[in-house]
Amino acid sequence: NDRKIIVPDDDAKHVKWIFEEIAKGIHPAQIIWRMAKERGFNCSKNNCWSLIRNPVYCGKILIAKNDDEEAFVVKGIHEPIISEELFEQVQDILSGRKRNIKSMNTRREEFPLRGYLVCSKC
Repeated sequence: NDRKIIVPDDDAKHVKWIFEEIAKGIHPAQIIWRMAKERGFNCSKNNCWSLIRNPVYCGKILIAKNDDEEAFVVKGIHEPIISEELFEQVQDILSGRKRNIKSMNTRREEFPLRGYLVCSKC
């Protein structure tokens, strides 16, 4: 009935990969954007940031604020690319409410006292 329908295209696999990588919490979003570009995803950094904040990929549509109504989200009739749980997990990570970043041991064998000793001249 003359309604536009959202259909996933070839970039859907990249979008799903980006969300899954952010959810792992190993790399920051900027590094994941660079890795996605190396994998063939053509998207600017700002568009990628908008993409990972957009609920349309989990099957929801944001209805913008109107004069007398607040903005709200409705369930769309299109096929979601990612699950709602994955979308919410990524939003929590981006908002700083949850971090899964694993600490790496960067201590070098030749400097065992680095971080424990303080230089008296400095």
